[in-house]
This record gives sequence, structure tokens and C-alpha cells, in this order.
Amino acid sequence: MVILHIPLPTSQSVFMKDSKEVIRIEAFKLFLQKSFKEVTMNEIMGKAGLSKAAFYHHFRSKEQVFEEVINHFYINPLKTDFSKFSSESLKEFIQDNFKAIDNMASSLFIRKNKESVGINYFLPMFDAVRIMPESIKDFKVQKENELNAWVNIIKIAKRKGEIKSPLKDEQLANLFICAGDGVGINFIFKGKTENMPKELLNIWEAIYSEIKT
Repeated sequence: MVILHIPLPTSQSVFMKDSKEVIRIEAFKLFLQKSFKEVTMNEIMGKAGLSKAAFYHHFRSKEQVFEEVINHFYINPLKTDFSKFSSESLKEFIQDNFKAIDNMASSLFIRKNKESVGINYFLPMFDAVRIMPESIKDFKVQKENELNAWVNIIKIAKRKGEIKSPLKDEQLANLFICAGDGVGINFIFKGKTENMPKELLNIWEAIYSEIKT
């Protein structure tokens, strides 16, 4: 799974529906602009247009808001149930992986809002390493699950004669994973990710075409 860039949603459309979501969105924007230490509770409340009473109804502290932002915009989107992907064919596994990424991107991207995050996307994660290291553990677990899923399907594909490669199973798995991560980072730097899933699929299919029998 690749790291995705998230175009910023607008708070106005959800304000009346969910003030907690408003806080989350506005805090996310602030944490993209400044460090955790620099962002103040008053700033978040001001951007969200909420009173202290309304704010503290949802969050007790800035730390709790930050944790919510990291989990919602970074950790949870990366959680993938690889057990639902094909266990019969590497080609089908690639298609299933692509569909999962494309669906996730569609649910996260607010197409009407063209405001871009760009390279600033990574800034909150640097603070998260220090403030909530448990989130990094969750990320590592997800990456381990991703590697294991790729290794398992590659073993199956080799055993069935679907593919042939001099690379070890884990090496080949990392080739697919790192290619995907690279595509994601490249699109983040460009500030546009609308075509990222399709470009990722093209690269995975190119690798597959080189090893299929």
C-alpha cells in the first residue's frame, strides 16, 4: 500500500452535520502548516468556529485532537484486509490491490476541492513519531502485513508456474511494494494524486509482464 496525499476537504459542508469532523479537518490544515507545538487550541477553535464548550464536548486536549488527525488521515486509511485479496493468482491479487487503493482514494479525495497538501503531507508524521510513537508501531504492523501478503501470493504464483523470477520471494515482494510507495511519494511531491492509482497499476502490470511465464 502506498502513502497517499489527501486534498483538503472543506469544513462548511459538514459543519452542521458533525462538529467533531469540522475540528478534525481544521486541525489537520493547521498541523500541515505548523508544528504540533506551534498550533494552539484557540487557533483550532477559531478555525472550526466553535465555542470552548462545543470543542471540549469532543476533545479534552490538543494532544487528543492531534491523535485523531493522525489516525483518521494517516493510519486508518492504510489499514487493508489482505485476506480478501485473491490467493489464487498474482495477477488477480494485483487487481484486487489496485481496486482497494482506488476505492480508498475515492473515499478520501474531495474531487471538487482542488486545494493540495503536497509535501507538507509528511510534516504531521514527523511530530507523530515523537508525540505518539504507538502510531508508528501500527504503521510498521501494516507494512509487515503488506509484505507477508505479497510474499505469500508470489510463492503461490511461482508454485503454480504463473511467474518465474531469479529474485527471492521477499525481494520480488519488495519490488512491488517499493514501486507502489515510490509512485505515491512522487505524486505527493507533484501535488496531484487523481491519477495515482492508475499509474500504480500500470507499473505493477509492467513488473508482472516481465516475470509471467
